[in-house]
Amino acid sequence: MREKLIFLLLAVLFCGLLAHRIWRSARLDPAAHAMPQHAFTDDEERALYFTPAGAYTEADIAANGDATPSARYRGFRARHDFNPQPGDPLCPITRTKANPQCTWIIGGREYEFCCPPCIDEFVRLAKEQPDAIAPPEEYLAR
Repeated sequence: MREKLIFLLLAVLFCGLLAHRIWRSARLDPAAHAMPQHAFTDDEERALYFTPAGAYTEADIAANGDATPSARYRGFRARHDFNPQPGDPLCPITRTKANPQCTWIIGGREYEFCCPPCIDEFVRLAKEQPDAIAPPEEYLAR
C-alpha cells in the first residue's frame, strides 16, 4: 500500500511539474490581441492631455508636443511581449515589455509603454493619484 501511495504522489508531482513547464513556455500570439479602442470622446481626451493636474504638468504637456497619444501614435501597432527578460523596461500599466517607440513625459520624466491606451491610463493615474506612480527606472523586469 505504501508503494502505491509513493507512486501516486510522484505521478501527481510529475504532472504538476509538466503543467507548470507548459504554462511557463506558452507564448501568446500578440497579433491575436487587438489594441483596445479609446473609451472616451475627443473632448474627454483633450481634457485628459491638455489639462495639468497631480504629477502631470504644463511642462509635460509642452514636452509632449501639445498632442494626444491617439494623434501621435496613429497607425501604431502594439506588439505585446508577455515574456520580458530581466532588465527590460516594463509598461507601468500591463507590466509587459515596453516599446521604446511608445513614450510619454509625465512629471518631467520619460516613461515607456506597450501601447497608447496604457498612456491614457497612466496619465489618468498621474493626475488623480500622483503618489501611486513610481519613477521610470522602477519599471524594469526582474
